[in-house]
Amino acid sequence: MNEREGGDAAEGLARELAEQPKTSAGLLVEVAKFHYLLNRTSLGDGYIERAKETDPRLLRIYDEEAWNQRARGNLHRELQAVQHAIDVAPDVPSRFYWQVWLGEILVRQDRFDEAWQHLGCFPEFATDDPALLSAGYCAHMLGLDAESMAAYRRFAPEGPDGYDAVKVAHSQFTLFQRATEAARLLEPVSSTAPTKALELSAEVQLRLGNPERSAVELGLAASRTDRSTEVRPKLAQLLELLERPSEAIHAYESLTATESSAFLRFRAGELLVAQGRTMEAVTRFLADVSAEGLPPLADVDVDPALPSLIAQTRDAALDDFGALFPEILQRASSEALIFAASLASAAAHARGQEWDAAWAAIRLGQTNRLPSVSLTDGSWENSDSQRATHYAEWIETEPIAPDITLYESSLGATTSCNPLAICLELLNNPAHASRVHVWSIEPGASIHPELLNRANVRFVAKQSPGYFRALAVAGTIINNATIDHEFMKRPGQRYLNTWHGVPWKHMGRDNRSEPFAYGNIARNFLHADVVLGPDPHTLDVLSRGHDVDELIPGVFVRAGYPRNDLTLNLSSGRRDHIRTALGVRETDNLVVLLPTWKGTFADRNSEVDQVIAVARGLLDSGAKVAVRAHHYVSAAFRNTEILGVKLVPDEFDTNELLGAANAIVTDFSSVLFDAAATGVPVVKLVADIEQYAADRGLYFSAEEVPGANAATIPEAARLVAAACADPTTFTAQYAEQTARFSATEVGSSARHAISLLFDDSSHNSAPRPEPAKSVLLSTGGLPPNGITRSTRSLIASLQGTEYTPYLIPGKNTLEGADPETLRDVRRYAKVLPRVGTIAGTRMERETLYFGTGRNYVPSPMVQRFLDSGARREAMRLFGDTNFHAAVEFSAYDAKNITLLNYGVHVGAGRRGIVFHNEMWQEVQNRFPRLRSGFYSLDRMDFLASVSDDVRDYNARTMHEHFGIATDRHITIENTINVAEIRELASTPLDQEDHEWYEADVAHACIVARLSPEKNHEQFFDALASCRRDLSRPVRITCLGDGPLRMKLERQLRDLGLTDIVRLRGLVPNPQAHLKAAGAMILPSLHEGQPLVILEALTVGAAVVATDTHGSRSVLHYGAFGQLVPISKPGLVSALHRVADGTLDGTATFDAEEFTTHSRDMFLDAIDPDRTR
Repeated sequence: MNEREGGDAAEGLARELAEQPKTSAGLLVEVAKFHYLLNRTSLGDGYIERAKETDPRLLRIYDEEAWNQRARGNLHRELQAVQHAIDVAPDVPSRFYWQVWLGEILVRQDRFDEAWQHLGCFPEFATDDPALLSAGYCAHMLGLDAESMAAYRRFAPEGPDGYDAVKVAHSQFTLFQRATEAARLLEPVSSTAPTKALELSAEVQLRLGNPERSAVELGLAASRTDRSTEVRPKLAQLLELLERPSEAIHAYESLTATESSAFLRFRAGELLVAQGRTMEAVTRFLADVSAEGLPPLADVDVDPALPSLIAQTRDAALDDFGALFPEILQRASSEALIFAASLASAAAHARGQEWDAAWAAIRLGQTNRLPSVSLTDGSWENSDSQRATHYAEWIETEPIAPDITLYESSLGATTSCNPLAICLELLNNPAHASRVHVWSIEPGASIHPELLNRANVRFVAKQSPGYFRALAVAGTIINNATIDHEFMKRPGQRYLNTWHGVPWKHMGRDNRSEPFAYGNIARNFLHADVVLGPDPHTLDVLSRGHDVDELIPGVFVRAGYPRNDLTLNLSSGRRDHIRTALGVRETDNLVVLLPTWKGTFADRNSEVDQVIAVARGLLDSGAKVAVRAHHYVSAAFRNTEILGVKLVPDEFDTNELLGAANAIVTDFSSVLFDAAATGVPVVKLVADIEQYAADRGLYFSAEEVPGANAATIPEAARLVAAACADPTTFTAQYAEQTARFSATEVGSSARHAISLLFDDSSHNSAPRPEPAKSVLLSTGGLPPNGITRSTRSLIASLQGTEYTPYLIPGKNTLEGADPETLRDVRRYAKVLPRVGTIAGTRMERETLYFGTGRNYVPSPMVQRFLDSGARREAMRLFGDTNFHAAVEFSAYDAKNITLLNYGVHVGAGRRGIVFHNEMWQEVQNRFPRLRSGFYSLDRMDFLASVSDDVRDYNARTMHEHFGIATDRHITIENTINVAEIRELASTPLDQEDHEWYEADVAHACIVARLSPEKNHEQFFDALASCRRDLSRPVRITCLGDGPLRMKLERQLRDLGLTDIVRLRGLVPNPQAHLKAAGAMILPSLHEGQPLVILEALTVGAAVVATDTHGSRSVLHYGAFGQLVPISKPGLVSALHRVADGTLDGTATFDAEEFTTHSRDMFLDAIDPDRTR
């Protein structure tokens, strides 16, 4: 389904299967796998959890979960999935398999003693089992050298007693990324080492941050006859990256025919050109690289002139090739045609000894352009990333061509609308006679006849190599919708976004069904120099409705729509041609039906039937009827004949059609605003308006927008007849509405738009002034946890201040957020949703994925590309926007940390990071990939922790492991939303909950995820040991869910505690439970700053908690509640305090004062010079 009908249809089928009655757990796992393949991890996780609820003992659930979490680097969740798999394994061999996997996980956590309990049985492993590598490594780390050798010998025996060290090192390196162990196994590496050892050691040293040593070892291997074909190419590119050009040229020149490629010859030539040896570069390249003529045209070679030009090359004399091939090269879209034409063009220039022109032609033929060496396994690479890479390398290697203008209309579906009007105006302007006009179109798109057969108008296929070349070099860009997500405006480029109509239907954050689907629209606006809108409403929706109004207020300009020039300036000849083509005589009236696309592809036939019925009914007006159908359904009309009704051919622009019409009929299409602005009578069919408004949302009622309303088809026909009879009187009825939504249209709007685009004095590409107090908050995901609650509270606390928070969630983040979180995000923050593939050259992308992985070791070379890649991605996401401050608020995503540290522009405020936990423990036990992110903190102005004790721990351990100065650490306590907490505490409980808390016993809640660090197991053991000794019976309600649920349920049954302990799961109002219970216990092993304690104190519940850093800080060392040791006896004492009712502290918690203080701590950190 995904391949045949696309992702949306496949997702719909998956959703339908998952929602069937009695859906099996196995089917839910398959649906989860489908979403994981699409990188929709939040949805996939949700289906996995549903599968657990359906059949918690199905092994396939935990198998899928373990593999997926391993791929995502979530070590703790991988471990929990494996532990579940051990619990449900059906037989001894299966259990053995999962226990070995558990051992391997423990090795990655450096818990070698525990790991050996599962790996010490390695003699039972199959001889080709990679687990032998983990056993050997684990044994070595424990000092068990004999066992280590035995494990390695079993995996790769060599001779009577030894093992193949190169094979073991290679497997450790490629399968487990254990570069340090691989280096140990290969030592000593000398000039006499085997070639395979040298090649492998060079790879290992590169990953260990030693590129210079890697180059030495590659150089040794390169001189061997038994070298692999990758050695010399890798050496040449590494030398180039190390900025050793002369040695790199020598390495490139030493490549044999089997080792070389056009790309590598090109790199050698680029270095020669940089040394002023252009003739040598051209002659060598053309001697070594050839193409067998021009290839057949591909589907993406959309320029209509290409067939004729290629035909001419077969007949032209040799001297004429110099003009033909450059023209073909500039019009080509496919990689094959571009490459072949570039060679032919270069050869023609070379014959004339035009060496610079010849090399420029060779360069134009290259899609891969810059050197790179592999630092990863390349699993990140796909077609999207390849296109983004080629585009980034074009930007790096080609100058901007000021006289090229790139146009795109309706995502490449047409050559129409505002871009067409501007293009025609420029074509007729002598001042722009030298300008080249390039149109981005989809294959099969209709081309306006005025654009054909012009030497200075070209066409490239959207998303093709030719398209990205034009996008990279065009001096000016004009679009009426959005440029694809790869786009980033270069310094020196100018971008005019005209948009494509007055919004009547809700859009952007106002769209009820998809409130965060506007990411690429907002991104385009952040890159634009000018965004046009004909009225204040349109400018408000485009700016405020897409959350960029405060960032770029000067970009949005009220002006007439250039496309209306096509209506007002339509020549009589063109008008007659259109009307004749539609079968309209001079004495006839023409009414054009322009329906909105309202349905889905499944409803296409019924929608076509509705349009046909309307068209037939309009014939009663006495006018000729033509239909301009939406392109989603227009194909369905081609095989439909309606007596007396014409389907408008694609060659006619909609605004030209308005100029030829006597009246139009539409429903909710924004074309009505253009018609009204240009004096064309409008009739609106409004029978479905209430349903449409309920589904999609409309900004205005039918009475508030221009046009006369018709509730039925006969009424519409009568109104059309009246409009044709007396258009002046008819349009006067809604003149006030017309004026409200229109700029003055006199046929010169295209000229005005051109002046805005080219007037550098009023709208330029220089860095914009810093927006007022914008605070970029990077939160990673928004799962239902404490960090998300802290985020929600923080953005709520900023309401009424001069600071505006901006969140940058991706699709996975939004899909994983609960409705309450999304509600607060919409209410309290502006959102710039992330879309698309990360920007970067190939080397920047290699370093991004290597430099944010678990095995990153810093080196200056890698650091250089991490820096440039982060700046490029920030430019792609935000243009040249300066945020007042930027904060990485979760600290759990190394890529986000790198982006905030190196890429985002920060103005007068500060950039920083907030740690919610003891982060070195998180690195060791849960998220080893975080280690790499903590090497990227050098530009952070502050490193904050949520409590003083956590701050001290993080300062000490980060100095020890990353060399970060301790004085950069500060404390920023979490804020709380006091009003919301108290409101939730007042919500009614379910009847079952009400009866539970009515029991005359001591009650307490544990509000915590069911995961190891929350320490439920030890708490239940303590409860079982003391329940008979308590002064009063107790009941415990556990609120929350998590991976230990099954294990804890079994423990409660085994301990006989099910009568006094309930696992209530996730509830929407834990505050109401805390208020009803009157007490809370938090038995955690470690905490950052537990928000749940603050919430309990806010609703008046007494608190007893284990003496973790975070709990100790929140309770002010026992002033607001009781602290007990992190031990079974400590938890027994906590239970006695609950039973005895001796939980009160020595001070009263003031929630409002706390929130004001914590908010001010945040503001002082990001803006120390602020006015208080």
